[in-house]
Amino acid sequence: MKRFLIFLLALTAFYSCGDKTLQLPQVAVSGVSDIQNHSEIWVFYKFDDKKIKAEINKNNTITSTHWIINIDKRLPMSEVIPVLQMIKAKRAKKTVHSVDWVFDYLSYSDTLEEKIALFRVDSIQYITLNRKELITIEKEKPCDYTIEFLNDSFQINDKKYAFSDWKKQLFDSINNSCIQLQFDKDLSYQNYLKYRLELETFLPKKAKVEHTEYLVKE
Repeated sequence: MKRFLIFLLALTAFYSCGDKTLQLPQVAVSGVSDIQNHSEIWVFYKFDDKKIKAEINKNNTITSTHWIINIDKRLPMSEVIPVLQMIKAKRAKKTVHSVDWVFDYLSYSDTLEEKIALFRVDSIQYITLNRKELITIEKEKPCDYTIEFLNDSFQINDKKYAFSDWKKQLFDSINNSCIQLQFDKDLSYQNYLKYRLELETFLPKKAKVEHTEYLVKE
């Protein structure tokens, strides 16, 4: 594990391979950092034909290991979610080497502990819906609270806030409630992971985030 951490510490600032680059998200939240028996997936930032694209290298994944997914923080969620969906589909395909005790993690730079940390995501399902489809889902599976992260602000139910208003006190009254999360397609992966991880620390213990998260397309 030490070799993994040392290598990734250099990667938090900048990693380059030809025309592919990768910068990990930086988040002031502590997470899991000690994990054995893993293989890695790299999702690079690439600018091609005036468009930002995600380029994935998953050639080294081994079914019987934990998967650590390293995603460039500059990618928009519209590029990240299809990659995560593909990785989850790959994991779901059972082989003779498949085991039940391995998990999937997103990596990030923990700026509190100054080390690489991991956020477990194998229980999260990512679905892309347009606004009309999302309204139908909200009616069929109502939640007490909906938090939508836009490119420059966020909403709790129908109330809009600036990101400067993002703080624990907003969630003190949310207890024994379910929370549905939605993300704008243009939200950066850096901001997704930052607010997703901070939300885990803000919510009261009895509040539950739904396992399905939605990317909202127009």
